[in-house]
Amino acid sequence: MSVPRISVLAALLLSAVSVQAQQRPDRVGPADPSAAVSVSPAPTLSGYDFFIVAGQSNAKGQGDARSSLRPDVGEGYAISRTGEISLLEDPFGNAETGSAWPAFAKAYTARTGRGVIMIPMAKPGTIQYRNPWVQDGKHWDVRYPDNLYDYSSELAADAYVVAEASLPDVRFGGWLWIQGGADAIAVYEGRQSMQDYEEAYHRMARKVYQDWGGPVMHIVTGGWTGGEVPEGVQLREVQNAADALDEVVVVYSDAYRFAQIGWHVDEVHWDQRGLNEAGTQAGDAAGRWAMGEGGTNPGPEPEPEPEPEPTESLVIAPNPSVGSPPTITAACKVRYAIFDSMGRRLLKGKSNRDGEIDLPNRAPSGQYSIQVRPVVDDPACVQETATFTIIN
Repeated sequence: MSVPRISVLAALLLSAVSVQAQQRPDRVGPADPSAAVSVSPAPTLSGYDFFIVAGQSNAKGQGDARSSLRPDVGEGYAISRTGEISLLEDPFGNAETGSAWPAFAKAYTARTGRGVIMIPMAKPGTIQYRNPWVQDGKHWDVRYPDNLYDYSSELAADAYVVAEASLPDVRFGGWLWIQGGADAIAVYEGRQSMQDYEEAYHRMARKVYQDWGGPVMHIVTGGWTGGEVPEGVQLREVQNAADALDEVVVVYSDAYRFAQIGWHVDEVHWDQRGLNEAGTQAGDAAGRWAMGEGGTNPGPEPEPEPEPEPTESLVIAPNPSVGSPPTITAACKVRYAIFDSMGRRLLKGKSNRDGEIDLPNRAPSGQYSIQVRPVVDDPACVQETATFTIIN
């Protein structure tokens, strides 16, 4: 099967990062305070959890605010990079129109009874691993001083102080993360390896946990409507596997389906249906984790367990037997037939439900064969033929 090509639109994901690192572009700048409607918080809940939203363009959101969900008044707030507090609704932060985050907050509050305050730090086109083609300040690789994690974390720490002063019982909720498309393309184009990506991702997750005392809450990256590439599948496998780390909680992993069912606005960006679904499921999973209930998103639907390979399970002991017939036991209830050395059928019947076959106490010396077959289909029990010897 031929590997589908990355289309022009998908390649644009990498355009912001695949240029020579010769000039330093502007990094994520502070939001314009006049763009946010500052409100005096009127909390209706006893506590609020602080989330940092980071990653690429689907973390930012390109949905439709008209179809976006909305937390109840007093339950969800947004805070800008300059400390402006507003109601949590779309367009959230720097979203084009709609995002996943009001839906996340609504589900999280429903599960935990705690409100949400979020700061938007997503940056489209950014990459996890800083390969030689990545532009300065366009990556999340914490080995380098121009990485976006440190920059975002510093701004978020300042915003956290404002949140604590404005709302009751503020706690860190998690680092909400949707990213990976740029790295999948970079691996596809031979600019880096999947191991490079995995190590960079794990480094950042450890840094989040070290700095904030909480995990990366990961919504696993989606797919492409123009055709999947193996590197995209492999990258999602790496992301799902990170759920085994203490520093990562995978809260949603089915976004790859959105390309299959048409929940995209273009080749790579989810529409509001996808954003609402990802946000709702991730918010509920994050809430279960916060409540200590476990049961966070377990990853993609597992492949059906293969049926066990049939094994020979007919037990004849002792064999040969002296003075009396052997004990014969099958793995399940079976029909059986016994033949002499000339191939003549001497006996037939059914075992008991435990597979035990009773033979006559008196049987002449000789070699015999037995054929068994299950009474009902049972993958652990098969049709078999065996031989045994009686010596009198």
